[in-house]
Amino acid sequence: MCLRVVKRWQISYGGLVNRFISTVLDICLLRAGPQQIPFSSNLLMMCLIAYFALDVMLARYYIPLIDPAVFALVDVALVLGFTWFLLSFKGFYSRFTQTAIAFLSSGVLLGLVAWALLSWQASFAGSKTDMALPSLLLLLHLVWSLAVISGIVRHAVSISLVWAWGVTLAYFFIYMIIIRLVTVAFS
Repeated sequence: MCLRVVKRWQISYGGLVNRFISTVLDICLLRAGPQQIPFSSNLLMMCLIAYFALDVMLARYYIPLIDPAVFALVDVALVLGFTWFLLSFKGFYSRFTQTAIAFLSSGVLLGLVAWALLSWQASFAGSKTDMALPSLLLLLHLVWSLAVISGIVRHAVSISLVWAWGVTLAYFFIYMIIIRLVTVAFS
């Protein structure tokens, strides 16, 4: 009896996790929007923790001028603040949880890819090997990340793709300015 309960729990839990990961992958491939993500504050907290932890790890190795925890806190605050600000324009407050999960979970997935690319690029440091390919892939990763953010924005507030790209680029530039100011202030 107990074995059947555990097996049933594993199948249903595993199915939910697989479905969630599949949805996040679809969001990153621009085939789905945040509306496909389940509304769950527990899932939001798990994504928030994963995003924060990945931010700390990336900042520790690749952003040496600022304390990793400070960078991660600022990054998380910017993502959540941007999500709230974005949804408040059209009064879509009820979409906050799903949109925040979409931003955070896609950020984790894309952050893992960035980590692999940055590690590959760092392995060339100090050598005479050409770093053009890893650098090009990082640039393509940046463009794709912006496309994913733009797709989430488009679905979250029901705007055209052109407006979504405009909002995404504005967010990106404001984000970079704030991160630079925080880096200067805390270094």
